Amino acid sequence: NIVNGAPFGVDSVFQEHSRLYYYSPLKSVDWGMPGDSVRHVWFSGADTVERVACEVLGNFCVSSIAPELLREGQWSVDAIQGSKLLSSRQFKVEAAGL
Repeated sequence: NIVNGAPFGVDSVFQEHSRLYYYSPLKSVDWGMPGDSVRHVWFSGADTVERVACEVLGNFCVSSIAPELLREGQWSVDAIQGSKLLSSRQFKVEAAGL
């Protein structure tokens, strides 16, 4: 979970209207059944902003959120497979120019 060369974690702060990428680690048990893909769910507070299938790159799954969707507030992104939560990260978005 690296963004701009720094760890992506609960204390991470980004400016709104940035493109963020989320890399979630995968274990062999996460591959599941065909068609049971891993998805990333992006939240602003308690509101679901975007659900996307992530692209598998080796032992990681990656997706990004469009800059126009990223607005000020508390955020999180979950990696899920079916109803199973694989990982979750929290971060904060500040208004541009702060």
